[in-house]
Amino acid sequence: MKTMQTNCWDATGTIDATCVTASSAGQDGKLQKGTNPSFTNQTVNTTEYITIDNNTGLVWKTCHEGRSGATCTTGSDNLFNLATAITACNNLNAGTGYANRTNWRVPIISELETLANFDATANPRTFTAVFPGTLSNRYYWSSTPYLPTAGYTLVLNFGDAGTNATQTNIAGTYLRCVSP
Repeated sequence: MKTMQTNCWDATGTIDATCVTASSAGQDGKLQKGTNPSFTNQTVNTTEYITIDNNTGLVWKTCHEGRSGATCTTGSDNLFNLATAITACNNLNAGTGYANRTNWRVPIISELETLANFDATANPRTFTAVFPGTLSNRYYWSSTPYLPTAGYTLVLNFGDAGTNATQTNIAGTYLRCVSP
């Protein structure tokens, strides 16, 4: 996946907007490798909104858990600890499943990072046309453990598209479920 970076920086942090200096070699802004992000929104069963990542094949709930509707304005912004996040995604698998899918789960961090838009000039740094209602400067759960410290899991902040670690038992993080 492309990082959407179009600038380069030298060793002192000075921007090289054209990526022509020797220090720009190997930087994402110069290489422009990977594929462009591509998403498609779909509505299933009249009220179940999903977003398909056309590059990875992953299917995402368009709204984070607690929100619904085409623009994700119905409901409330629910906070989860990791155990309740896993339960919330598993609950989508009941019966015929949300959007007729029965394999919803908490994403791993590399999957969640595909939703980060590093080219965005404002918060939230995601593709808001296909993920409306994403909260700025808030963390979203992954199921990827933070290996240096037991009891911590990696989370993604769409405010700066940065990854961090948080305690798994604290209910202070949002959730967007994925279906492979």
